[in-house]
Amino acid sequence: KLWEVLDFEFYLPPLALVSYSPYTRPITEAVQKNKKYLVLLVDRERGRLFTVHLGKIEDEKQIFDGQVPQRVKAKTINLGRTDKIMRHIDDHLHNHLKIITKEAKDFAADKDISFILVGGHKEVFHKLKKVLPYPLNKMVIGEFITDVNLPASDILVKSKSVVSALG
Repeated sequence: KLWEVLDFEFYLPPLALVSYSPYTRPITEAVQKNKKYLVLLVDRERGRLFTVHLGKIEDEKQIFDGQVPQRVKAKTINLGRTDKIMRHIDDHLHNHLKIITKEAKDFAADKDISFILVGGHKEVFHKLKKVLPYPLNKMVIGEFITDVNLPASDILVKSKSVVSALG
């Protein structure tokens, strides 16, 4: 039990040091540099939240609302009702995003995350950022387009590429 193998996603230069105590400084500095972050995925039906730390998904939550209609059928000839229908759909979308952001705030409360990535459909990004509560809205540093229904491993790969592109 003299050696322990630690498996990290990031590179650590090889180092040999003879001492009475373990020299963990390069490891602790690398772990501090690779911070924990939240991935927030949203579409019109559901939301997914998960935290990523050291290249692995730590915690995950799914929110299914399904209250946002895709289309609304007009009862009569469409006499200027398109604005009213679109406002109705936008109101449902706004309420859906409020539910997801409230869940995201509760989810991230005790997780000590450093930043947030937003993913999903592009038309929802701006509305989502407007609805996010204060501590979370300042933490969004990136966004990426993806299908919310993809497996978590595929979304993890996409989020890692966004983080590495951001630096």
